[in-house]
Parts: sequence; C-alpha cells; structure tokens
Amino acid sequence: MRILTTLLIALTLLAGCAREDAAEVPDRGDHAYVIAGASAGSGSSKPLVSSNPEPGAGETTVIFRPDDRLYRIAEEHGVTLDWLIRRNDLVDHPPRAGDDLIVPRR
Repeated sequence: MRILTTLLIALTLLAGCAREDAAEVPDRGDHAYVIAGASAGSGSSKPLVSSNPEPGAGETTVIFRPDDRLYRIAEEHGVTLDWLIRRNDLVDHPPRAGDDLIVPRR
C-alpha cells in the first residue's frame, strides 16, 4: 500500500510540472540563460531582445574574449545580466570569442 501511495504522489507531482505553454529551450551546450518572460505564453510587455544591433547614445562595444563571463561584464558596466543578454540578442545563443558586445559607456 505504501508503494502505491508513493507512486501516486510521484505521478501527481510529475503531472503538475508539465506545462503546455512552456517555450522550447534550445540546446546551448554548457550555457543556460533563463530570461524572465521568455516563455511564449508569458504575455510580457518587455521585448525579448533588442531591435537595434548597433550601439546607441551612451553605449559602446567590448570584444568578448574566451575567458570572459557575461556576469562579470554586466557587473563591470553596472547592468544586469538580463539587460546584457537582451541588449545583445543572446537569448538563443551564447557569445563566441571575438563577438562585439554592446555595453553602457563608462
């Protein structure tokens, strides 16, 4: 009886974790970015990515090096990791060495 109860609880928990509106997460190798509002059914008013790939007023670019980490770059420039990912359209792919990243001018 105890095994049946445990199995029933496990199945109930698993069924509650499945969501029909969950956005498909692409394979990013060793990288995983979790963006608030990135789900297809989220209804978020914030755009998922920037529509302007060029630096604007008060922005500049830095070259992403192999040993760089997005979190460190965000901290150095006083922005959130979420902002850096959205501004540089990195929601679906990580940056590669040599890529230009748009950051606020210091």
